[in-house]
Amino acid sequence: MKTCISENASGSITEDDYYDKYDSLFEEFTKLEAQREKLTQQIKNTNLEAYSVRTLISEMENHNEVLASFDPILFSKTVEKVIVDYDSITFHMYGNKQYSFDI
Repeated sequence: MKTCISENASGSITEDDYYDKYDSLFEEFTKLEAQREKLTQQIKNTNLEAYSVRTLISEMENHNEVLASFDPILFSKTVEKVIVDYDSITFHMYGNKQYSFDI
């Protein structure tokens, strides 16, 4: 800190040099902030997906028999929504995964 103060006190910088330095630092900050936001969203998505997988595994472990038919409880705990279009059906799972099938 003392080194920075002594450098600033002993040297002079023109206004143009100051703004050039400020602009480059602000541009770098903006890029890093965007990267941080992207990584934060990726972490949230990963955590949500991990929770979904843990829930599915827990449900499967608590299921006392082999699945031989449709299980509405398991379905409701793993599938968030189903979208049926004219020529396809899409299952949106908890955790931001989706599976589409042509009909």
